[in-house]
Amino acid sequence: PLMEQFTQLILMAVLFTGGYYRIIIEAFYRTLVVVPAGQARFDAMVAPMIVHLFGAILVAGLQLALPVMAATMVVQIAVALIGKISPSLPVMVVGVPIKTLTGYVVLIGSLGLWPSYIDSHFSSLLDAAMELMQHHLKA
Repeated sequence: PLMEQFTQLILMAVLFTGGYYRIIIEAFYRTLVVVPAGQARFDAMVAPMIVHLFGAILVAGLQLALPVMAATMVVQIAVALIGKISPSLPVMVVGVPIKTLTGYVVLIGSLGLWPSYIDSHFSSLLDAAMELMQHHLKA
């Protein structure tokens, strides 16, 4: 729960400092303009396009998380090698805090790159979702 609250606070900070809350509100507004609430009907081409959009969102999320995952994996390998070299060291006690601190440092360091990444990738995803709504959903 503590890590979840921390990540939610980071997400909210990125959303508000970068002005991305306006993109979310605009996307919601455009959705309601194109397809009014409760009036959407799907044609046969919608399912593959939705799967493609969800896949693109998953890939983008993994790309954002990859620096932290890679750094913690490198730290885990280093701690395992140190534990193998010197079995008397308490690597189980020291390993978890080191991985956690490394993850936080890399996460905070990579936050500066997120706005440009979000602008380039998620804007194109919003445009693809808008195209999906305009051409394949019938109101």
